[in-house]
Amino acid sequence: MSQAMVEECGRVVAVENSGVWVATLSRTGCGRCDQPGGCGRQSLFRLFGQRQHHVLAHIVDGETDENARALTAGDSVTIGIPEGLLLRASLTLYLLPLLGLLAGALAGHGWAGESASILLGLVGVATGFVLARWVARTHLQDEAWHPVVLRRLTTGVEWVQPS
Repeated sequence: MSQAMVEECGRVVAVENSGVWVATLSRTGCGRCDQPGGCGRQSLFRLFGQRQHHVLAHIVDGETDENARALTAGDSVTIGIPEGLLLRASLTLYLLPLLGLLAGALAGHGWAGESASILLGLVGVATGFVLARWVARTHLQDEAWHPVVLRRLTTGVEWVQPS
């Protein structure tokens, strides 16, 4: 593999010509979720249930090991995305709305004071989210933005069904 990858384990739920659909579960994050000073995310999972995500993962020459070429539904796999892609996607998702908020608030303040600053700040946030969604949709067909199957796992993924 030529670049560092962010990896996630999951289970194949469907196989298509363009790749495999993999179900993954949301992770707990900090590892200290139930301890004092932890993030408390595990408590939220208990309250609202764990979310299951389905992603289309491609099988790519040079990235996928030979053992993962003939996947079937129910197989446990490791999928990955390049770290740089995760950084770019995160910046798009978080930075565009924040920049919209700041631009709107500054324009509103310069134009008509505090109430216009609040109103245009909200418009700026909404515009930033719309732009982020547009950027994400433009990359839906771009295979470089999809996760790839890295390997088939010989042992099953520890799978807890969502509530």
